Amino acid sequence: MAKIAYMIFCEALESRNRDNIIDVSGVVETNQQGTYPCLLAPLAVLRLPFLPTVFTLSFSAGIFDLNAKDVKKIEIEIKNPSGKVAFKTMLPMIGLEKEINKQCQIEDDELNFIQFAGTLNNIIFVEEGIYTTQIYVNGDEVGSSELDVRKSRINSIK
Repeated sequence: MAKIAYMIFCEALESRNRDNIIDVSGVVETNQQGTYPCLLAPLAVLRLPFLPTVFTLSFSAGIFDLNAKDVKKIEIEIKNPSGKVAFKTMLPMIGLEKEINKQCQIEDDELNFIQFAGTLNNIIFVEEGIYTTQIYVNGDEVGSSELDVRKSRINSIK
């Protein structure tokens, strides 16, 4: 059964070119093609200036123990501490299908892990506390992740 490997929220994603990637041995690789997402300012706690508010977050996630070619839809749902849905979306599969097909060619047509990233626009944050993010693949929940949301406390200058 498919399971979430990780889900990391961040302030933004940036595309980086694969040109001149230095691997762990220090060798520069120049034959890589395309771009990859780079996470900027990963978040364990999201501090907002006021609540309620609407905020946009980026994320990166990975799912394993699945046949990537069988993935038809991926949904993300975020619930507030009261259990109400703050955000729900179905990811467009057009870009994911292309990436999955490219990875399957590399991995002998059997890819049991997918990674994806994106931006979630206009998430409604109404209260402080733990917001739970659930990921669904083809309608089945594969796991969840938590994000602690806090209101910023600004100390007054005396």
